[in-house]
Amino acid sequence: IDGAVRELFEETGIRAEKEELAELGVTYGEYAIYFNYLLRRDIELSSLVLQKTEVVDAKLADKAEFEKMTAEKTVVPSVAERFAELGVDRFLK
Repeated sequence: IDGAVRELFEETGIRAEKEELAELGVTYGEYAIYFNYLLRRDIELSSLVLQKTEVVDAKLADKAEFEKMTAEKTVVPSVAERFAELGVDRFLK
């Protein structure tokens, strides 16, 4: 979890405490193992500092918007598949 806290800060500028992260589970890619966490805190998009080499964009979306984005393939397909496998939609309103 220390790595998740560190990567969250490096890639987004969000400083989080371990207690603010909920472990969603582990998924396996062709060349990687993903440890997936959910930040349990509201944030403002304007506060993000995105690491250009790691993060293309950020958007806040409710459940309906996320489903629309997934259907339109504006979410990276491998990420959408990973989120579906983990049941991330149960956390969306």
